[in-house]
Amino acid sequence: MRILDVRQRLSGSRRNGLMFADTAVNALTGVFLVAGAARHLDPRQLAAFSLAQLMVTTTIGILRSAVYGPAMAAQRSTGRAVVPADWAVSISAPIGVIMSAGLVLLVPGLGSDILPTFAGMSAVAAVVLAQDGLRSALLSRELPGWALAGDVLTFVTIMVPIIAGLMPESALAVLCVWAATVSGGVVVALVGLWKSRGGYTRQSLASAWKLGRWATLDAVFAAIAYLLPMFMATLYVGNNAAGTYRVLQTALGPLNIIQTTVVTVFGLDAWQTTTIAGLRALKRKVSLLFGGLFGLSAVCAGAGLPIMIAITHLSDPHLARIALVVAAHGIMTATTTPFLAASLALGYQKFGAFIRFVVLIACVGVSLPVAGSRWVPWHDPIGTAMLVSSGFTLAGWMISYAAASRREEVLLTGDGARASAAGGRSPRHRGRHRPPGRLAP
Repeated sequence: MRILDVRQRLSGSRRNGLMFADTAVNALTGVFLVAGAARHLDPRQLAAFSLAQLMVTTTIGILRSAVYGPAMAAQRSTGRAVVPADWAVSISAPIGVIMSAGLVLLVPGLGSDILPTFAGMSAVAAVVLAQDGLRSALLSRELPGWALAGDVLTFVTIMVPIIAGLMPESALAVLCVWAATVSGGVVVALVGLWKSRGGYTRQSLASAWKLGRWATLDAVFAAIAYLLPMFMATLYVGNNAAGTYRVLQTALGPLNIIQTTVVTVFGLDAWQTTTIAGLRALKRKVSLLFGGLFGLSAVCAGAGLPIMIAITHLSDPHLARIALVVAAHGIMTATTTPFLAASLALGYQKFGAFIRFVVLIACVGVSLPVAGSRWVPWHDPIGTAMLVSSGFTLAGWMISYAAASRREEVLLTGDGARASAAGGRSPRHRGRHRPPGRLAP
């Protein structure tokens, strides 16, 4: 093996390790934030906080799927380019304002005075969304160390009021504390980007959108399917189970670390799948990750859920059933990750949109009867929708990846061309494949 190859592998391992550590710190921040809120807020305020915080984090997921992830994966066809830092502000700020307006109108308990609540929620959303956009800009430049430094600062500062017992007793105030601590990460990210300025090629928004339009539909459908049961249960039934579900789901935060890291790494390394050797290496990674994530998610659920219940002193008459639902949902979601990440890296986002649409229809079928006081399994629309969603999603992405890998292998081995010469049908080549190797800007 050449020395250059060894250095490239070591460099990639260091990058991936720092990204994993950064995602871990980010996830732990969310865990302690929700745990701190659960200890200081009453059930009504906790439900309001949970819905608002969940809306912000869900929007982050949509932006990653719609813009930031596709911008990195677009390197497979456009060449080496980075996520522009100004996207973080130009995209995040208006979306944060629109999202906040909906939250203020829909979520009971978030605030009685509309204008101050809207202003505070808008500031929270804008800061948190911008920080995640700047994080993506750093990762695209392969500067995960700066992203890690910013998230460590956020984690340290948010732990101070939690440990000191100084967390406020209103949902909006806790959200403002969250935004104030995240602002330190924004400053660190800006410093890192300023120091690393150089001859980078900006990724095209058109290229990112072309690749991410299907992922956007996928993410939006997934968000609706996930949020609709919680809003229905909270608004129409007056059920505070949304807060219980959110707290227990936070205990499975380490699983999100793996998912975010895998999707990002697969996207950054998408250019390597333009050879048959790279495609087969991807298959081995998917098989290995599936087995590893199944075992890890089972252990995480078995240990994390009891610990979170003990820490937060949760009390709910259906706590045992809710914990089982969250555990099953977490295991299925975690084992979906390698199939989803590989499909996105290969450019097959449209499969995800179809899968999520089916899931959305199923979850709407579960949620709408709640408004009419109709029965759903266990009288629990949130839990029912979670199990339906995660089950359909796992099956759908497994089918999607199998179809994507088969099609790519046919294109790369030339079987399609031979079939055409013999008079048969050949897969249409979409011009996405490039010679092996990282392209220069």
